[in-house]
Amino acid sequence: MTEGSIAVLLPDSASSARWEADDRRFFEEAFDAAGVEYTIVNAEGDARTQQTQAEQAITNGAKVILLVNLDSGSGA
Repeated sequence: MTEGSIAVLLPDSASSARWEADDRRFFEEAFDAAGVEYTIVNAEGDARTQQTQAEQAITNGAKVILLVNLDSGSGA
C-alpha cells in the first residue's frame, strides 16, 4: 500500500454474500477507474481480525479507511 491509498475493510461473507459478490467488485472498478491505490480485505466475521486489518492499514499509510463494522460494538 502506498501513501494516500484507500483501505476497505469488509466484515464477513456469511451475513451477506453482497460483500464479496458485489461490493468488492464495485470498489475495485471505481478505484481502478480513479487510478488510486487500494486494498480490500475481509475479516470473515472476526472482530479481532478486523481491528488488526485497520491497524495494518494505518501502518501501511492508508489515508482513507472504509470500514463496514461487524456489529455496533466492534466499529467503535
